[in-house]
Amino acid sequence: MMRIGIYNRHLATLGGGERYSLAIASLLAPANDVEVISHTAVDPAQIATRLHLPLDRVRYRVVPAQPAADLGPLSAEYDFFINASNGDFITPAAPHSALVVFFPAHPGGRITRSVRARGNALLRRLLALAPDAQPTSLQQRLTDRLVALSPELDARLRNPQPADLRAVAARYDLRWAISRFTQQWIQRYWALPGSLLYPAVDVENFVALPKEPWILSVGRFFAGQHNKQHLAMVRTFGELVDEGFSGWHLRLAGGVTPGAVHSAYLEEVRQAAAGYPITVHADLSFAALRELYGRSAIYWHAAG
Repeated sequence: MMRIGIYNRHLATLGGGERYSLAIASLLAPANDVEVISHTAVDPAQIATRLHLPLDRVRYRVVPAQPAADLGPLSAEYDFFINASNGDFITPAAPHSALVVFFPAHPGGRITRSVRARGNALLRRLLALAPDAQPTSLQQRLTDRLVALSPELDARLRNPQPADLRAVAARYDLRWAISRFTQQWIQRYWALPGSLLYPAVDVENFVALPKEPWILSVGRFFAGQHNKQHLAMVRTFGELVDEGFSGWHLRLAGGVTPGAVHSAYLEEVRQAAAGYPITVHADLSFAALRELYGRSAIYWHAAG
């Protein structure tokens, strides 16, 4: 029996990446001592309801939030350490290790270069845009503006990537790619091999039901450039309705990422949908999601 640690900074979001990592945990737990590591406590009952996975033998460990660069010693506590946290480059110190890759980060650090190029001009602009009620700390003023202007940039500055992320990725015994597409880009960006480990699909629990004139899109509600494009779908569908399109209902389903900026994004989606045959299903149960999948006639994905 091995002691296995599976790290996911974003566990509380209970999105697709979290289901992927927890599916790994559920498969390894019967024969091993498995801990899922994150920084926010999540109710196991909520996980079971939302993700529909057998996780009775999985334990959850909450550790203080810290940059990925500081988490290497934590991995040394396990025989097998699995880093399933997108964008977190932890240098593994366990005897055995695997890195889950949803899509490989560019080794050139494009965001970092962009920030350096703008330098003080960017800082002055951000501070000039700050609200009147400014905190006294220069660092806090900048941080608050980054949250509003770019959640991704704020997260990157709080949790910076290593200078040579390829070298960190190379330290893992295995790099699990979620698709052939990802596998190809691991080779292209990092010049490293990746093993295919497709996401588990619960095909037995999803069956076709009598169809309704519903258009369904499923994706987590969160602010940021790589979100699921809920606003684009709402506005496009609304334009069609304004032009006379009728008889169909758009349904947007997904979990909500914790945090004020993400709650504000969800509220923006709801306001844009007001007055149209559009329903926003936030944080719905697995059973409710399964029914939406079964009864919807069309699935719409707009995130690329």
